[in-house]
Amino acid sequence: MKRRLWLTSGHQAVLSVFGLVVVQALSATAQDTVRPTQGAEDRPKRAAASTDAIKDRPSSTPERREPEGVVAVLGERDRLWDVVRALAYSPDGSILASASDDGIVHLHDPVTGAHRSDLAERVEAGPRGRRRVTGAFFDLDFSPGGETLIAAGGDRSIRRWKTAGWSSLGPLAGHREGVFAARFAAKGRIASASDDQTVNLWDTETGKPAHKISLPGGYYSALDTSPDGSLVAVGSWDRAIRIYDSVSGTLVQTLREHEARPLALAFTPDGSRLASADAAGVIRLWNASAWVALRVAGGHEGAVLRLAFAPDGSTLASSGADGSVRLWEVTDDGSLSPRRTYTGHQGPVPALAFRPNGTGLASGGVDATVRIWDTRSEADPEVERPRPGVIVSAAYSPDGSTIATGDLAGFIRVWYAGTGRIRLSLPGHRGQVGTVAFSPDGRVLATGGSDGLVRLWDAETALPIASLQGHTDQVTALAFHPDGSRLASAGHDQTLQLWDLAKHQCLWKKPGHAGAITSVAFSPDGQSLATAGRDRFTRIWDAAEGRKRAEIPPDMGAEPESVGFSQDSAYVLAAGFGDGTVKLYEAATGQIAKEYGRHRGQTRDVGVARGGTVIVSTGEDGSVRIWDRTLGKNVGVLQLHAPRGTISRLAVSPRGDQVLTVNGDGTVFVVDLALSKPDLQQPDAEQ
Repeated sequence: MKRRLWLTSGHQAVLSVFGLVVVQALSATAQDTVRPTQGAEDRPKRAAASTDAIKDRPSSTPERREPEGVVAVLGERDRLWDVVRALAYSPDGSILASASDDGIVHLHDPVTGAHRSDLAERVEAGPRGRRRVTGAFFDLDFSPGGETLIAAGGDRSIRRWKTAGWSSLGPLAGHREGVFAARFAAKGRIASASDDQTVNLWDTETGKPAHKISLPGGYYSALDTSPDGSLVAVGSWDRAIRIYDSVSGTLVQTLREHEARPLALAFTPDGSRLASADAAGVIRLWNASAWVALRVAGGHEGAVLRLAFAPDGSTLASSGADGSVRLWEVTDDGSLSPRRTYTGHQGPVPALAFRPNGTGLASGGVDATVRIWDTRSEADPEVERPRPGVIVSAAYSPDGSTIATGDLAGFIRVWYAGTGRIRLSLPGHRGQVGTVAFSPDGRVLATGGSDGLVRLWDAETALPIASLQGHTDQVTALAFHPDGSRLASAGHDQTLQLWDLAKHQCLWKKPGHAGAITSVAFSPDGQSLATAGRDRFTRIWDAAEGRKRAEIPPDMGAEPESVGFSQDSAYVLAAGFGDGTVKLYEAATGQIAKEYGRHRGQTRDVGVARGGTVIVSTGEDGSVRIWDRTLGKNVGVLQLHAPRGTISRLAVSPRGDQVLTVNGDGTVFVVDLALSKPDLQQPDAEQ
């Protein structure tokens, strides 16, 4: 991979976390994205740059060779695995650290963003010599003196390193689920929040929790500690913000002004104020002594994902699901005045950090880039011209001859499944195209985007047919009725909608979940719909009237990502379970009928093949697993990737002879199951 600095008149540096890249290199074009599978000699190698402060570490990433059976690779691989989750500057400003789903902490030059070193890879030995990343990183924090760096991990632990020499201090382990936030608190303690619905206050001397706080509001949604470390602010799913004493663990105050889940918290550098932001895009500023709300602001389209104050406290930065980074001027009375907006990321921006001297702001996104903005410049940043980008959704045509994909840049492409060559390419949405689906006769292609629109296209000519406007937020899931007369859509606005495709009118609209809906599927008989949502429920609906028939309640570690029906419409398949299983439920009652397991880590997607006798699943472990539905037996494992989080979606071809996987590196693999037999491992070796 080439590492080149790319600066615009807006003074931004753009980098992948493996190093600097020209932004155009992250984007696919019709000329350079259609690639047959290649041997190791054609794959770029990563190299770590030597610096005085950080010793070179040999790269453990092997030259890439696709597994046997991968007959085509759609899209351009030239980027980090998955989302950039967290950023942190060292207190002296000498290092910028980033972390993501690839399970690596990357260290960069704080000004240019140039890659310095990979601090660590969280790996363990796998079967047959394969290496596997054991968890993603979700948060980073330096100690106040800069002596220690901590990272919150999806493997239920907190990792610690001494910055002098970067030696490991050993993990803190005690949570029952993934750790999604970790910050330093008073007396050297560490506050952490987990999906096990607890906040731990760790004694770093003993390596054990001094206090374990059970969150009365259920699941954690945001966390920050005050600059002096005395307070821990925690946002929860019940829309409340709770303030705890970091030494005693006692509750100090509960704040309840938000009408949506608070997703971001940040104290001012002097600790006098607390900023909070929620899933509805509302930003609030609080007095941190009297705990009264000062002012309210809004500007993002959708959720605010991260907040950060400039070192002098005069500027607040916010980043959102709309892909923008916004600067707000903070006045003495607590008012927030819009100062400027940066638009460069392709997709949501979950990571922000100010440089300690206030001259730069780093942002990290789901497009796997980190951007460094010069906040001193008042010049308008140069906006990139849209071009095809990172693929996030894919679907087979009914005859299996073509594959449609949607990407973070809003482009829709149709590829020949046999050769991987592009047939059609067009800009379709403002923002990412999170879902695509073909009609049963293959004549219509439906797409859903972050602009809230459902668009219908002629699949042969790519001419637009209609634009269906009913959602108020990102459209995340689409499903055609088996007879092609209706289309179900669902999204971040938590609604399920059914459309008449002859009249292009909404037949009904229902509040489907208390969170974003991630998946929707019609039963083969057309009588039922199944949905999965971020509220951790799976629901089954009457397709004609939109009446709820059955409900599958959540269990610990479950966050349904995908649902589908058996061929006889009697059962619902669901993936998204932290225990690595795929579950089969009775469609009539919602009762569990069978469990298939297990992947290492969360399952992500599931499909059926060969007349419904075979179930195909994928998960965070980067594998595709094949199950005998009747016996519940795992009959094959195809290990496509070693790192976690590298396969987000799959689809089975209509003939059942191929599987496509949407990968975390922005590509799609087309896998011929017959040709992949050499790479199909015996299940016993994997379990």
